[in-house]
Amino acid sequence: MAAPAPRPAPAAQGIARIDDLLKDRLTGLSRTVSFRADPGTDHERSFNNGTWRERADGAVLESSSRIAGDFDTVMPPGGWVAPGKAVTGASWSERYSRKVGEGRVDMDITSTVAGPETVEVAGRPVPAVRVDIKGYTTRIGNSLTISQNQTARYLASAWYAPDLGRVVRFSARTRGGLGGGAFVIDEQLDLSAIR
Repeated sequence: MAAPAPRPAPAAQGIARIDDLLKDRLTGLSRTVSFRADPGTDHERSFNNGTWRERADGAVLESSSRIAGDFDTVMPPGGWVAPGKAVTGASWSERYSRKVGEGRVDMDITSTVAGPETVEVAGRPVPAVRVDIKGYTTRIGNSLTISQNQTARYLASAWYAPDLGRVVRFSARTRGGLGGGAFVIDEQLDLSAIR
């Protein structure tokens, strides 16, 4: 007898828009980031004219939107937490590069599943699994500023909600570089609505 096909995460069905709140903890400023659904199929969802694509189970196929801070700007291939990896104690390492404008960001990170936690989303508790991400980021400017390549420690956490099939909170911190190549990131992205 064949095993039943995996059931898509409930949030992957009938989504028109996903809203997140991105907060810069250095300035205290916040802004809403929206992912609007494109016409899709039962097996794949597309948002913002194809700049974000995911499978029905929440696995990220493409993230080129660059609107949600480090969450989507330096996201690893497949997403911060791939479905099936959110098991307490699991750990994996990744080295990859992302083109950003005329420059690029190199990431060398290790992700470790810390365990279950409850996260408040739109005023209600949502069961999630926290994944801690540690490693290094190198921010490489355009060809005119290649001498300003800057490397720094990268610390982040992603809270993945299996019932929703997506990350519902992402927190990132890094600080590095000198002069024109200096960068400071201290931000948090929270899911605020699925419509």
